[in-house]
Amino acid sequence: MYNESHILIDEFYNKNKDKYNLTKSQIHDIVRTPFKLLNMVIEDLNNDIPVRIMNLGTFRRSKRRVGHLIGIHKKNISNPNGNPESQKISREQLPLLEDTYSRLPDYEKKV
Repeated sequence: MYNESHILIDEFYNKNKDKYNLTKSQIHDIVRTPFKLLNMVIEDLNNDIPVRIMNLGTFRRSKRRVGHLIGIHKKNISNPNGNPESQKISREQLPLLEDTYSRLPDYEKKV
């Protein structure tokens, strides 16, 4: 997907470079900034605010995804042959994920 977006941005730049007085790097930054912001907000486990990106929708952290991450971290901690550094990270992240999981609303299936 990264390659496809990179190609699309390059095509847009090549078609419109005379119209806008911007470099290719600036166009990439303009296009990717909303998604970088979204990623920063969703990765912050203390922040449960939904993010709205105009014309794309409202994004929020998924309770299912957080539950899945909790399972991965528990499995990593209990693995006797696991990497000690990753186990340490999992031990640090697990309480934060569990707290986040308890704050998130239950999944509602929309028909």
